[in-house]
Amino acid sequence: AQFQAMYRGGFTQFVPFVVTVLGVAFTDLLIGVGLGLAVAIVHILWTNYNAPFHFDPENHKPGEAVRVELSEDVTFLNKAGIKRTLGEMPDGTHVIIDARRSVHMHPDVREILQEFLESAEGRNIRAEVHGLEGIAARGSSADRLTRSVHSAAKSNDDRP
Repeated sequence: AQFQAMYRGGFTQFVPFVVTVLGVAFTDLLIGVGLGLAVAIVHILWTNYNAPFHFDPENHKPGEAVRVELSEDVTFLNKAGIKRTLGEMPDGTHVIIDARRSVHMHPDVREILQEFLESAEGRNIRAEVHGLEGIAARGSSADRLTRSVHSAAKSNDDRP
């Protein structure tokens, strides 16, 4: 019954479940759970790498702007996929990159977008980016952590 429920849940639930069960059966509990977790993490990373944005080609009509909606968390793992997609845009295309839903964006991805904007004119691509300024103002979590550490260190230095 549990196997059927996991199978109905789809590939993303069924495969890690089966790997966990087989790992527990043929080794021990810790290794089995670790194997299932590893498979789930690899699947998440693979999915994230392949789908860093949303573009629905079925709803796209020739001559219309290509709208690319970036996900909420755009990490360095998305860099290659975004670079490949933007590089494959045909010359003369109108591209709208929508980052308004994005909360976090890795600086490498921001650099890829900037390079695309700079090269777009030479390829006769009309490119627009929406929502990038709001993300840039927030900074990365590493920047916030660094500022917090420096602030705490400074307040400790000010103590008598």
